[in-house]
Amino acid sequence: MTTTNSRQFTYFDRVKESFSAVNDPDTKLLCNDLLNFIDKCAERSQTRVLDFTSRKCEEQISQFLLMDREFVGRMIDNFSKFSAKGIFDLLSKDNGMVKDVAMESKSRALIKAIGKQYYQIICLSALYCPLELLQTIITKLCAFIFKYRSDSLFGLSELTVWTALLLLINPVKLKQHCDGSVEVFSHFAKTLQSNSTSQSPPRPGNTTPKPCSNNCLKGTIQLALGIAIKYARNSLGLCIPHELDEIEFVNEGINNLALEFLLAFIVQSPIFNGGDDFAFTVELIDNILKNFICYFPNKLVEMYNLCEDELQTMAEYQNQENNENYFGNEEQQKTSRAPNFSHLHFKTLLELIGALYESENNTQLIQLSAEFTNPNCEGLCDFIYRGRTISAPALKVAYLDMLRSLCKNGQSAEVFFNIFK
Repeated sequence: MTTTNSRQFTYFDRVKESFSAVNDPDTKLLCNDLLNFIDKCAERSQTRVLDFTSRKCEEQISQFLLMDREFVGRMIDNFSKFSAKGIFDLLSKDNGMVKDVAMESKSRALIKAIGKQYYQIICLSALYCPLELLQTIITKLCAFIFKYRSDSLFGLSELTVWTALLLLINPVKLKQHCDGSVEVFSHFAKTLQSNSTSQSPPRPGNTTPKPCSNNCLKGTIQLALGIAIKYARNSLGLCIPHELDEIEFVNEGINNLALEFLLAFIVQSPIFNGGDDFAFTVELIDNILKNFICYFPNKLVEMYNLCEDELQTMAEYQNQENNENYFGNEEQQKTSRAPNFSHLHFKTLLELIGALYESENNTQLIQLSAEFTNPNCEGLCDFIYRGRTISAPALKVAYLDMLRSLCKNGQSAEVFFNIFK
């Protein structure tokens, strides 16, 4: 019996032991919160893996958050202070180690372990957040992520908070917890609207986050919200007020370059690195893309037509500029127009899908990519087959590259082969 208990606690003790070497005060507070969460909420199996997926863990996490209502906000604040730059300052000074390569290696491993636990715990807190705390958690997450500016990389702090925020309206969570969904949608909409119209400084005591400093980031929230509302109406049968218009949210999100942001600042960011350590983010983006494709076919057609027309215009514009008589022909210059790159959202969508499922070694991505050729997923299969009608060369290249990323098993290969028979 003693041996079994020892095996059950091995992983927790290993994390606890590594965190005990931390010397920095702010990081100590962060590590103590991480360990407290793990100790109170995780199941410890005989395989030595901490499990957060059971129904019991879900209830324990909800109770934990209700007992410590400042937990998420405190974690975000402390992790913001946590800096990987001073790697030598993280370790205890009485461990007998000198500042050499071995110490640096240990520090980097510790930094990665802290970041991994932080990401997982913040996302779990959002996924199993009790209804009573939803508005408070949304406000705290928005207050942090709305400060982000596009002149810096999307780091672990931003990726974690962004993922946690959208997990609150993720279809997986909505399906498990329908209660309070309408209130959550309304609070999201109110937060986005206040960020669009607010011009005066907030009043004392006002908890509404400051306006989002990045419209593209805001666009991802608008897109996810529109998709979530559509899913809740169609699949869950929830009665949602008409003023929460999913079409309007999706249109605003696309116009604010949500797809472009997802591609450039998240999927292609150095921190994401193929999604190996970010299972929640992978599943979240996968859900956004697939539900967008399945629930908004008319928007897809509109985006495709605009993209085809725009690429044709760009080709004509390029040909005119290459014409040696173009700059001397005023009449021709009046009738031509410069390309409108905002009409290339469909091309970005194909590139985003291709980039997300690119990894050959990520088991999660391999399984998720197979749904695009699963006969039971009619909307996704129809999307793949409609690619045969693409005529613009640049769009065709993006389409073929997407198929290459999705081709990970015999079934997919057979489907793609039949497309071009």
